[in-house]
Amino acid sequence: MLRATLCMCLSMVTAAGDHIGEVEELVIDAARSDVHYVVADFDLGWLSKEKPAVLPLATFVRTGTTGHLGLDITPS
Repeated sequence: MLRATLCMCLSMVTAAGDHIGEVEELVIDAARSDVHYVVADFDLGWLSKEKPAVLPLATFVRTGTTGHLGLDITPS
């Protein structure tokens, strides 16, 4: 697999449209041209450091808004 930073800083939002973080990298299978994982930084709050996570691409949904990826979660 090969990591690519093609979508760096793409905004991630909840189903309600709330900003929860940014995409940092994509993990792709170059032989198949498939994206397998999204490496993301989650915003934990104004005074907190961002927390990185690796999520399967299947976790995300289209939002219909350019520059945003939807993630079906509820922040706690």
